[in-house]
Formats: sequence, C-alpha cells, structure tokens
Amino acid sequence: MRFDISPQDLYRHLDVCEALGTTVLLCDWGLMPEWLRVPGIADVADPLYAESIGAYLDHLIHTREYRCLRYFIMVNEPNWEVKDFALWRRGLEQVAAELKRRGLDRQIQIAGSDEAHAQDDDWHFQAVDQLKAGESKAVEFKLGFDSFKLMNIRYNWVVEPGEFRILVGSGSRDIRCEGTVTMV
Repeated sequence: MRFDISPQDLYRHLDVCEALGTTVLLCDWGLMPEWLRVPGIADVADPLYAESIGAYLDHLIHTREYRCLRYFIMVNEPNWEVKDFALWRRGLEQVAAELKRRGLDRQIQIAGSDEAHAQDDDWHFQAVDQLKAGESKAVEFKLGFDSFKLMNIRYNWVVEPGEFRILVGSGSRDIRCEGTVTMV
C-alpha cells in the first residue's frame, strides 16, 4: 500500500513524543465528508479503509518503531461525520479485525471518539450499551503509572501524591462503581 501524503510533520511530532515518553492517541478523521474523500474507498465500512488504517499503523509501529503510539481513534466525531451508528460500528469492527490480523492489537488499543454538536450522550450510549438485556461481561483493565501522570511546570512527567477517584459506568450520568486510589 502506498501513501500519497508526506508524513514528515507527523514523524516530527511523533519523534518528540517518543523522546519525551508521551503516550499518543492517533485519530483518523475518516473520509465521509466530501473534503475528506479518498478515491476508491466508499465509506468507513469499506474493507479497504480498514486495510489502509492497518497498513499505516503497521508502518508507524513496525517500520518507524514508534512505541509512543498506544491508542487509535477511528473517526474524530462519527455522529457528525458518519451519522449512521451501524455503518460506523461495521467499520470499527473491520479496523479491529485488521489490527488483530497484523498483530497490532497487542500494541495499540482502539479508544473512544468524540461526539460533535450533541445535546446528550446518545452516540456514546449506543457505543457502550451493546449488551443484550440481562447479558453481562467481565471487563478488566490495569491502571499503571501512565494513567496517573501529568506534566509539571518543568515539563517532566510526574505522579503527584494524593487521591484519584476511579469512576465506572455506562455513561457520564450513570456511574455504577467507584473507588479511590491513593498515590504516595
């Protein structure tokens, strides 16, 4: 696969992030609005879209050896750009399968997107509320040093002592579990 853009600006940013140990969330703006159209790719559910995302991430992680890339966001504001949740979900499933096929799923995670011009959390509720009524699944994640660090005024990454609240729920208005972690 060939890329027709010059990635030098991105490389320059990623080089700085790599040097500073900064975790990067890379976002693709998608291709649904006319100004983002890519010839030969119909929409975000087109398998060629997933293949191109996989090829580009593979290049950045394996060829360029960027370890700072940890998360990928598919489409910045899908409720505005894609507008069709089912179409976006099919595309997301294909991107996830492509990352797994390339072995990238061990190095990069798919992160949630933003929601544009919304008066409520409907798009995000759809994204997290995919279980059938009565169905449950266990979810486990580890919160390491990176989860609590921030950059101080001297541009050093630090974890400040104190209490951090951990909130878990189906959305911002439905917190179902919470806890506190104390950093010393």
